[in-house]
Amino acid sequence: MTRDIEAPPATVHVAFVVDTFSRRIVGWSAATVKETVFVRDALETAIWQRDRDQQSVQ
Repeated sequence: MTRDIEAPPATVHVAFVVDTFSRRIVGWSAATVKETVFVRDALETAIWQRDRDQQSVQ
């Protein structure tokens, strides 16, 4: 899921990774440019969070 937030003088793009089972945001990232890297960062944060909680990602 991504959202755009207008905050003068720039727009901030935010990407969220949601665990659909628990309905919890497990990763997120924000950037001022809409590039793939910020979405990938959100996914990597979610994977790191799952590893930290001892729940493997399959």
